[in-house]
Amino acid sequence: MLWTRQAAAVAVTALLAGCVPANSAPLAGSPSAGSTFTPTPSASPTSDVLDFTQPGVAKTMIRDLVRASSSTQVIMVSVRQHEATVSVLRDGKPYTWAYREGLIRQIDTDLVYVGQVTFSPDAFDLSDVGKLFKTASYLAGSSANQELQIIDLRRVEHAASELKMSVSTNPETRTVFFDPDGTPVREFNFNTAYGITEGLAEALGSHTSATTVSVSSAAGAYIEYPGEDGSTIVRRERRPRFPVLDASRSGNERLPPFDPRTVSGSVIWSVLQRQTGGTFGADTVWSVVADARDSLTAPRLYFTIKGTRLVTDLTGNEIKP
Repeated sequence: MLWTRQAAAVAVTALLAGCVPANSAPLAGSPSAGSTFTPTPSASPTSDVLDFTQPGVAKTMIRDLVRASSSTQVIMVSVRQHEATVSVLRDGKPYTWAYREGLIRQIDTDLVYVGQVTFSPDAFDLSDVGKLFKTASYLAGSSANQELQIIDLRRVEHAASELKMSVSTNPETRTVFFDPDGTPVREFNFNTAYGITEGLAEALGSHTSATTVSVSSAAGAYIEYPGEDGSTIVRRERRPRFPVLDASRSGNERLPPFDPRTVSGSVIWSVLQRQTGGTFGADTVWSVVADARDSLTAPRLYFTIKGTRLVTDLTGNEIKP
């Protein structure tokens, strides 16, 4: 999603929706308004519009667009079958260049810079966008008006190393995410030992302090920690089908911090197995929250398994009321 003035206030869930392209009118009042750029020979304007689903075409065009923009501070890449767009920063302001109808030109945009991380498009495998579209079509069940985007969707933690590619459709179906190498982002089944352990690890990232750690069969894993401004609480989460996202909410965290790495996925799994007596399955509904409520010196694990509540220490030993 492009960060427009309206979109900047939208919740993280809205960031997973389809993205709206910028207006194609030349940028008014700009010294380079309406200027065009002659692409490399492999992407020269012709009577035939380029097909970016063909191997190598999108990668070449994105490089041409970046060169035309005279900036290496890229904050957004968008590719459709016959259109490509790049947004960059110049003097702290976003500008957008696009290939449309056989020409590269600067276009108007309502993109707003709100701290998105800059990145190099060459860090992403754009050598075969058609292959990415086919994979996304299989996973989403639709190939209608597919659009690939690379843009920082994070609201708090901005890191180029955690950027993903996404492919959406219009009408909107399911957004499919890809790692920079073109591999689909892993889906985690949080009713398996692997899903719990790996999903929790991604939610933790490099954090060594948190006030809450939670894992559940339905929502995946998340941690919470105080925001830098002291008046917000940040939630960093890894959902079953989506890469790590974060969002902040107003509030003063009163829970004491602890090292979230002390919460073990294998311990959570062992408690689930023990408490269900071998009946744990794909449809079992469960959740666990780790925190140090009630002025505890060490966090505890607060389970709800099939509607039954249970409290354990960090090693899985049950604590009776």
